[in-house]
Amino acid sequence: MTLSGELKGTVVITGKQGIEELHRTSFYGRPRGDTLELSLAECAYLIYMKKINVQCDGEELDFEKFFIRASNIVKNFELFYIVYKDLRGRGYYVQPSDIGFRVYPRGGHPGKGPAQFLVFLTSERIPLLLSVLKKHLDNSDNKKKRLILAIVDEESDITHYEVRKITPSGSSVLRPTTLHSNVTLLEDRCMVWEFDESNMLHNEGFFGKPMDEGHLQL
Repeated sequence: MTLSGELKGTVVITGKQGIEELHRTSFYGRPRGDTLELSLAECAYLIYMKKINVQCDGEELDFEKFFIRASNIVKNFELFYIVYKDLRGRGYYVQPSDIGFRVYPRGGHPGKGPAQFLVFLTSERIPLLLSVLKKHLDNSDNKKKRLILAIVDEESDITHYEVRKITPSGSSVLRPTTLHSNVTLLEDRCMVWEFDESNMLHNEGFFGKPMDEGHLQL
């Protein structure tokens, strides 16, 4: 028998049977007393897998109706669904978080140990400010989690990047110098024509790219 749930605000609620059949066996949702609370992405996936029926105000919502309704509740809901479905398909246990998802290591699950990753998801068409990325990275570090950036492209393919903080070290051997030869501005680049200065800038300071021997593009 397929489970039943009810859409209430931003979550779907099932009865005690949901705890037994969904959470204790596959770790979907979060128990709340005698009920189970499912996120919209979890529920869309369960509807797609034909494991749950969902109603709202007496109307049964099939996958299409639920997806459209969830998209009106959560901005960019399709991104959440695409990433959630991908992670579940890879065998990971996934829980919602304030930036996207908490993902447990292979062999782990809610109740057995802490999540290992925080997944922040976005589209390749949405500008991502470095200040926002730094905020999420600081938050992940404070929670002792690894931050994963999941970027969805126009074909709904996902590229995952791990984001880490590094402190560059070392020193530059190139001493400040003044170029004595003419440099020509060409649209969005400059050309250094003098042989010795081209080689010095590139070999010692790793500036530019040689166009040929003795001519350097900056």
